[in-house]
Amino acid sequence: MKLAPSPVCKFGEERGSIIHFLFHCPLHATAREEMINRIELGYVKTNTPGFCRQIDVKTVLGANGHLCSDMRNITAMATHQSLVSTKHKI
Repeated sequence: MKLAPSPVCKFGEERGSIIHFLFHCPLHATAREEMINRIELGYVKTNTPGFCRQIDVKTVLGANGHLCSDMRNITAMATHQSLVSTKHKI
């Protein structure tokens, strides 16, 4: 997955890995907050048990096997919308 032409974040603090991009990059804080809010709202709507309500790399990339299919779809859409809103090419 190529998110930027350079492996170094434009902010200049660390490599632009997918983890940095989705969870740490200050340039994408708004998109990240919106993604997290959508996922948290999805947890409420789908009555996801508390022990499953994680927002981590496995969850946003669709690998959290504890989530129901509706929640996996909500998470996928939230992640997609976050990526699209940053205008990065994947």
